[in-house]
Amino acid sequence: MLKTYSYRLYPEASQIQCLSRTFGSVRFVYNKLLEMRIKAYRRRRESLSCFECNKRIKSILKKAYPWLGEVNSQALQMASRNLDTAYKNFFQRKEAGFPRFRKRSGRQSFQCPQNCKVDFQKQELYVPKVGWVPCVFHRRFKGEIKTVTIVKEPSGKYFAKVLVETTAVPYPVEKPILRETTVGIDLGIKTLAVCSNGM
Repeated sequence: MLKTYSYRLYPEASQIQCLSRTFGSVRFVYNKLLEMRIKAYRRRRESLSCFECNKRIKSILKKAYPWLGEVNSQALQMASRNLDTAYKNFFQRKEAGFPRFRKRSGRQSFQCPQNCKVDFQKQELYVPKVGWVPCVFHRRFKGEIKTVTIVKEPSGKYFAKVLVETTAVPYPVEKPILRETTVGIDLGIKTLAVCSNGM
C-alpha cells in the first residue's frame, strides 16, 4: 500500500541555493524536452519516447549545458518521465490538456526516486546533492521510501512529500458463527421478512 507523508523543511542558506539550482535545472530540462518533442512531431511526425528523451538529456543537454551536471541526474530523468506522463494523460483524457511549458513563478518541485534517507532522531531528511536538510517529522512512518518530492510553495515554504510503500494491514480474524448470536432472514413476497427467531 502506498501512502504519502508531507513534512516541512527548513533548509540552510547553502541548501536553498542548491535547491533553487535543482528546481531551475529540472524546469529547464522539462521545457527543453517538450520543445524537442514538439519539433520532432512537426518536422518528422516522430513521437519521442521517455527512453529517447533520457538519452538526449545525457547526449545533448548535458554537453550543451554543463551546469546540469551539478544537480541530481535522477531528478532530471524524473522530469522526462513527468513529461511523458503529461503526454499520455493528454492522449487518454483530452480534458487534461496539452503539456505546457513550466514557469519560474509559482509552485516549484522536483522528485528524487532513490537515495533519500530519514533520520527521525535528528529530524533530518537526506536529499542527494543537497545533504541532510532539517525537517519536522510530526509523525513517523514505517516502510520503504519510493520517491521524495521536494516542493517550494509560492509563499517560500519548503516541503517534502515522502511516498512510502507500507505493508498492508491484515484483515481481522473472523469470529466463529454461533447459533446463539446468529439470525437467518427469509425475504418473501407475502411477508417482507421472516427471521429464524420467529419475528
